[in-house]
Amino acid sequence: MLLIILAVNFFGGDDTTDEANPEATEVVSEAFGDGGGVVATPKALEPTGDPVADNLDRAELAGGPLDWSVLGAGTWAISDGAMVSSTASKDAQPMAVATVPDDLGDDWAFSISVDQPAQDAGLVWGVVDAENYWELRANQQYAAVVINRIEQGQAIQVKLFGPTGLAEGQRYTVQHLGDTITLAEGDTPFLSMSDPSLAKPRMVGVIASTEEEAAFTKPAVSKIDPKS
Repeated sequence: MLLIILAVNFFGGDDTTDEANPEATEVVSEAFGDGGGVVATPKALEPTGDPVADNLDRAELAGGPLDWSVLGAGTWAISDGAMVSSTASKDAQPMAVATVPDDLGDDWAFSISVDQPAQDAGLVWGVVDAENYWELRANQQYAAVVINRIEQGQAIQVKLFGPTGLAEGQRYTVQHLGDTITLAEGDTPFLSMSDPSLAKPRMVGVIASTEEEAAFTKPAVSKIDPKS
């Protein structure tokens, strides 16, 4: 991925861009606590054990093997084996979240595939509640992806990637090792970050704006196996 700086408002609807710098990244130190920050990205993800997968073969999202629930205004449903966000509640940002089972241990990975990309849809991790979490969100209009930390409902931008975006069939993984999260598209890691706030929360999932319908499939969580 090429890295660029874009001045993009992902939440207010007044999207603008500045001149792109293909060599640049944007990191906001205020997003991290003591000792935290963007760290070296590994060349490969750690190996995992057998996944706990959800084939979404039921009528309602709630429950299932990953015990899904919804945080924030708006709804998520299941349609034809996909998790689908609702457009019924204008300007809402609902999250569909699952809690990684305790028996998978402290180090784990969450993976999910994009079925229908949409403006402002993406992934969440380190979720404490509806106003405190980390996210990856896509701005399809400007071919960019933003990483934010959300604290008390306020977004602190960590990094922007582009030109890129969510596309049908892409599979993303959130790897958790101690207080470090590594994000990967397919088998390719593209960002690692460490922060004390990432050590304990086990809720992960997806988020979408109710301006457009988004859909995701094949969610799964796995225990990370120690290297031999």
